[in-house]
Amino acid sequence: IGTNTNATLVGTFLAANVTSNSDERVKKNVEDIPSYKALEVIKEVKGVRYNWKEKHEDGEFPEYHKDKPKDGLKEIGFIAQDLEKILPELVENVNSDNDFKSVNYAKMVVVLTEAMKEQQNQIEKLQKQLNKLL
Repeated sequence: IGTNTNATLVGTFLAANVTSNSDERVKKNVEDIPSYKALEVIKEVKGVRYNWKEKHEDGEFPEYHKDKPKDGLKEIGFIAQDLEKILPELVENVNSDNDFKSVNYAKMVVVLTEAMKEQQNQIEKLQKQLNKLL
């Protein structure tokens, strides 16, 4: 695989470590994600359980979905089209026709981290109020 290319892998990908480029020197227009906003966003996200379809409505599944577990093992995740309305940064178009979407689950960690921080602030605030009552 070249250094500046996309790859589609089918099946299970196992690695000791997978990283994403995150060096500040290659970023611009950096903004904090307000934790209060992250918590509100997370409340809108809907996780689902599902099975892979055998066939796509318009014919066979694209090649990169033929080896997915079908009719048996339940999967969990998000529906890309639903998530795109809430967090478009997490959804990518898989093919050049832009009609097949994927979710970058790793990026969800950023939103969850900020939401957890807000939740912790709320817990600490409530704990202080409770301590005053006791």
